[in-house]
Amino acid sequence: SSAELNSSKREAESERQKRIELERKLAALENKQKELQNAFAAEAHFVHTSRSNTQQLIDNLSEQAQIFTPELASLQTQFEKMTHLMKQKVVTNPQWIQAGSQLSAAKANMLRFDQEKIQQQSQLALYTQQLALIRLKYAAQQDSLQAQITQNSAQLQALAHQRSSTIYAPNAGIITRFTLQTGQTPVSYTHLTLPTIC
Repeated sequence: SSAELNSSKREAESERQKRIELERKLAALENKQKELQNAFAAEAHFVHTSRSNTQQLIDNLSEQAQIFTPELASLQTQFEKMTHLMKQKVVTNPQWIQAGSQLSAAKANMLRFDQEKIQQQSQLALYTQQLALIRLKYAAQQDSLQAQITQNSAQLQALAHQRSSTIYAPNAGIITRFTLQTGQTPVSYTHLTLPTIC
């Protein structure tokens, strides 16, 4: 009947609009997922690079300290000798003071290495923690988006494979109503004769 035909058209249009909306939402979620992946990659790359640079600086400081350690030991030995010789009045007081100043400068330099290394190690720990937090944040957001994508895809699949659908096919004054099952050919049909209009 005409009422059934109109009802079928409205139902088909409603399903079409719903499918369009679900597809639009799915595309938006997938785009958001890609944006999230890109943002994570950029942020993680920055922190990872900063962490690597900090580690390199720590390694450089350690190498400098290793190179400077023998020199500091030599100055310490020299100062002790100068102290002993000054007591015997073999060297003058200014010479002893100069040796002490060189030793103090060397110790101050070594202390600077140690302090800088400690500071950089603290920064390294912060970068490591930050990288771990970024990964956790990304994983949580990714899981949330994936859940929405899965739900949306399931709704689309359900809409595309609903258990039955009615198609009205007018032909030569007769409308054939097909009832379809999921993934199958028509299982039943009904002929509806239309009134002839002269």
